[in-house]
Amino acid sequence: MLTNGAPAPAVTLKTIAGESHSLAETWQEGQHVLLVFLRHLG
Repeated sequence: MLTNGAPAPAVTLKTIAGESHSLAETWQEGQHVLLVFLRHLG
């Protein structure tokens, strides 16, 4: 379970084009990251 202020877990996602992007690489490049968690309502 994530708590407020806790470090984000290691996440790697693929783009529509099939390229992989990791959260850690994005931070190392100095870019900001916004994580949004949506609950499936189906």
